[in-house]
Order: sequence, then C-alpha cells, then structure tokens
Amino acid sequence: MESSKRFGSCPGCAVDAKRMNNLLSNAFGYKGEMLISSQATKAVVAAKLREGIANTPANGMFIFCYSGHGGQEYLGGKEPDGAERQDEYLCLYDTYLQDDEIYDIIKDRKGRVMLYFDACHSATMYRSVASDKVAVFEGEARALDAGGLVWSSGFEFRPQDFMEAHAMEAAPRGQGGMLCWSGCKELEYSYGGSRGGVMTSALVANWKKGMSYGELWSTVVKDVQVEQPTQHPVETRIGTGFGEGTEAFR
Repeated sequence: MESSKRFGSCPGCAVDAKRMNNLLSNAFGYKGEMLISSQATKAVVAAKLREGIANTPANGMFIFCYSGHGGQEYLGGKEPDGAERQDEYLCLYDTYLQDDEIYDIIKDRKGRVMLYFDACHSATMYRSVASDKVAVFEGEARALDAGGLVWSSGFEFRPQDFMEAHAMEAAPRGQGGMLCWSGCKELEYSYGGSRGGVMTSALVANWKKGMSYGELWSTVVKDVQVEQPTQHPVETRIGTGFGEGTEAFR
C-alpha cells in the first residue's frame, strides 16, 4: 500500500510491489497483478486472493505479496484462552483485511501457497482465531497436525500456552503446503522508507538463481538484522513443498 485514505501513507510500498513483481515475472514467468494505493481495496484484494487460491492446481503454487502497514488490536470476537488476545490485519486502502479472513481464504487451498508480508505485526497474518498460534516458545518450535510438520520461529508466548496451542487446530488446513515470510514478530515493526522495505530490499538484493528457500531466507534475515537489529523476520512452514534444496519461488 503506497497510500491509504484510512491508514495514511507508507512510502516505498509501491517500490516493493514493483520490485517483487519484476523478480517473479522476469525470473520465473509468473503472471501476477499489482494493486497499488486506491486499487487495493479490501473487496478487490480479497477477491484476487480467493481467485488465486481457487485456481491454483495441486501441482502449482500461488504467491501473495504485501508491502504496507500492518496493524494489531482487539477487533472483537473471542480470542482463545492463552493467546495474546490481539487481531492482526493488513491496512488496505479503505479498511483492514484481518488474519482470520486471510485464513478463511487460504485454508481450502489445493496447491502450495506462499505468503509474503513486509508489514508490522505480521508474524501470524495467515492464522485464524480458532487455530491459535503455531508456536509458543521464543526461538523455535515444532508441532504436528493433520497437514504435516509445522515449523516456525520467532514467537514469544508463555510456556503454559503450549498445551492449549496443541489442543487446537495448529495451522491452516488444505492439501498444499504453506510458507509464510513475515517482516517481524507480532509485537514488532517492519521498517522501510521511500526506497522500499528493509526486508524486501534484502530479498531482492540477495536472490540468485538456484537459491533454495532456506539459503535465501537466512541471508535475508541476516541483512535485516544488520540494518534493523530490533526487527526479527519470521518464517513459518506448514506441510510439504518448501523443503531444503527446493529452489525459491519454484
């Protein structure tokens, strides 16, 4: 989101959108669609996300990239006991798109989906209230659910939440695997300026043909931490399809 009539301007987001679109289209031949500023209303973004998920076959992959403001507050409803009792959301041109709403769209995916959020408070922008959080310890946690291995890092929750998190659905359902690259932890900020976001800048600068997801991500995290030590990017993998040795964006 370069600008929003509700949430204000966010310099550099259009730059991020163009850089990611150029990378994915030129290097891999993806035919994507850019929505910038007034184009990115909730109705349009949700419809495009839903359309992309529905039209991605079991052997395909859909990539959704967002750069802009991310918000966090209690928006109503009932958060699970033990969760941080906050809702995360993307700040679109006219209103917000909540994490629960994103979950409702991607949970029925057939193919793989990659979510990329260069936004504040974005670590769990893909999950629903019902699913709670994937991980409960700071650092790294692993869990198993019906979708396979769930791996995540960077969360900060109280240890007593562990059993509650595992008692609930741990992650979005769906047949295909899911990978989420987020700019920061839930309680943190993703930084940037007129030249783009710190994380997106690191990704575009470091990507090389043939790099695996793991190789690219570790380099991105390192560069972000050098530029902004208080910003901790978060990666979440659910199911299969994004393992070590798999070329990024393939």
